[in-house]
Amino acid sequence: MRSATLFLWVAAVNVALATTLNPQPRDTCSSNNCLRAFLGRPEEAASLCATYTSGAILPTFAASSCSNSPSKVASACSCIATATAALPPTCDRDNCLRAFIARPAAATALCASYKPNEILPEFAASACDSAPSRVQSACACVYATPTCTVAAQNDGSDDTPAILDAFDKCSRNAKIVFQNTTYNVNQVMNTTDLYNCEIEIHGTLVWSINTTYWLNNSMPVGYQNQSTVWFLGGSKYTVDGFGYGTIDGNGQVWYNLVKGQSNYPHRPMGLTIWQSSEAIFRGLRFLNGQMWTMALMHCDSIIMEDIYVYSKSTNGYPARNTDGCDTIYCNNITFRRWCVRNGDDAISLKANSTNILIEDVILEDSLGIALGSIGQYYGAYETIENVLVRNVTGYGTRYGGYIKTWTGDQVDYPPNGGGGGLGYINNITWNDFTLYQLQQYPIQFGQCTTFSGTTGNCNSSLFKIKNVNANNWVGDTAQSYVAYMQCSKAAGGCDGINFNNLTFTKTGNSSLPVTAYRCRQVSSYSGFTCT
Repeated sequence: MRSATLFLWVAAVNVALATTLNPQPRDTCSSNNCLRAFLGRPEEAASLCATYTSGAILPTFAASSCSNSPSKVASACSCIATATAALPPTCDRDNCLRAFIARPAAATALCASYKPNEILPEFAASACDSAPSRVQSACACVYATPTCTVAAQNDGSDDTPAILDAFDKCSRNAKIVFQNTTYNVNQVMNTTDLYNCEIEIHGTLVWSINTTYWLNNSMPVGYQNQSTVWFLGGSKYTVDGFGYGTIDGNGQVWYNLVKGQSNYPHRPMGLTIWQSSEAIFRGLRFLNGQMWTMALMHCDSIIMEDIYVYSKSTNGYPARNTDGCDTIYCNNITFRRWCVRNGDDAISLKANSTNILIEDVILEDSLGIALGSIGQYYGAYETIENVLVRNVTGYGTRYGGYIKTWTGDQVDYPPNGGGGGLGYINNITWNDFTLYQLQQYPIQFGQCTTFSGTTGNCNSSLFKIKNVNANNWVGDTAQSYVAYMQCSKAAGGCDGINFNNLTFTKTGNSSLPVTAYRCRQVSSYSGFTCT
C-alpha cells in the first residue's frame, strides 16, 4: 500500500492523519449528524464555533442535529468549524470537498489510486456528482502527495530491488525521489504503470558492466532486434533531473565488446519510454549509452527538454548505434534544448513519427538530425509527417539534416537487412541551422539503404519524399554541395523540395562559397538550381 498523508485542517486541535507505507488511517472525528450538519453549513458553522460557549443557545441547524449537546457541538467545532477556512484559497469549498474531509479514511484510499472516470465509492459519487474534475480538485486540496525515497546501499551492491519497491509503492498519485548519491542497477526494470507520478533524480543511476547478464535478460521492444534494460511508461508523469540527475549506461564496455558491429543482437538501449502520454522529461544527463541512449515508442504528447547526451568512445572502437533518441509510433513530441555528443544520430525519427518539434539544440560530432531509416519492413506502410526543426547549432557533425529510406528490394531481414517498405515522408521544415566544420553535406536525401555490405538500387524504393523545406542555414562544409539528394524513380522522385537562404563556404577557406546542389530524381523544387 502506498504512503499517504491526508490532513484535516482544524482550529482547536491539530488533527492529522499521518500514515506510513502501510497506512491505517484513524478517524478521530465522530462522523455523526452533528458533524455532517456543520459540514453542510460551513459559513454558519464557522460563525457559531468562533463564539460558542457551553450552554449557549444554538441555531436551529445545530440544535436539532447535535441534540443540544455541548460536547457534540465542541467536537464538531474542533473537527471542522475552521477546516474549510484554512484550506488553500484555490480549493472549491463544495459538497465534494466537505465529503472528503468528513471521511478521511475513505478519501485517503480513493485519492491514493484515483484515475478519471473510474467507478467512485458512494460517498464521493453522490457528493461530487461523479465529476472527475471535482474529485481531482478535492484530492488536490486534502491529499498530501506520498513520497518514496529510494535508499541506496552505497556499498557497490545492487540497488534495483529498492528502486522497484519504490515504483511499486509510489507509481500513482505519488512521488519517487532518487537522492544525490549513486545507485547501482544490475537488473532489468519494467515500470510502466505510472499515473500522476513525479520522479526526481538528484543522483546517478549506473548500469552494471555485466554484459553477459544484459545480453541474456534485456527485454525485446518489438522493433528490429532492439531490446532494453528499462521500460518506463504511463500517463501524466514527470521525470526531473534538475540539470544534474544522471543515467550512466557504462557504454564503453559495449563499444569494446561489439567492436563496431552494427545492431549487435540483444545489445540493449538504456531507456525505453513506453506507451506514455502527457509526460515530461527535463534536466537529465545521459552518459555512455549501451546502444541507443533512449527511444520513445507508442507515445503521445511528450516533452523532452534540457537534456544532455554524451556517448563517445575512449579508444579505437566506435560508439556506433548510440543514437541520442529515436521515436517509433509517436505523435506530438517536443525536443527542446538538447545537447548531444555521440557517435550516431543525434535524434532520429523513425516509423510513424508525426507532429514532432525539435528546437534550440546543440550537436557535436553526431551524424545530425535524421529522418529514418524507414521503409525497412517489406509491405509495411509507415510515415514521418509534420516535423519542425529549428534553431540548431552543429559542431563537426556529419550532416545537418538527412533522410534515409530503404530500397524497394528486400534483401535479408532486419535489423541489418530488409527493404520494400511503403509510405511517405511529408511536410518537413528545417529552419535556422548554424553548422561548423561539417564532414559531409548540410542536407542529404538517400533512398539506397540495404543489407550491410551490399549495394542497393536507389531507384527501386516506393517510399515517397515530399514537401521538405529548409530556410536560413549558414556554416562551412568539407564537401562541394549544399545538398546531395538521391531520390527514387519508382516513387516518382522527390516533390516539393524548397530551400531558401542556405549560405555555406568551404571549411578552411571562408572566401570559397559552396553553392552546388546534387539532384537525382528531384521532380519539383524551388530556391536552388540542380547541378
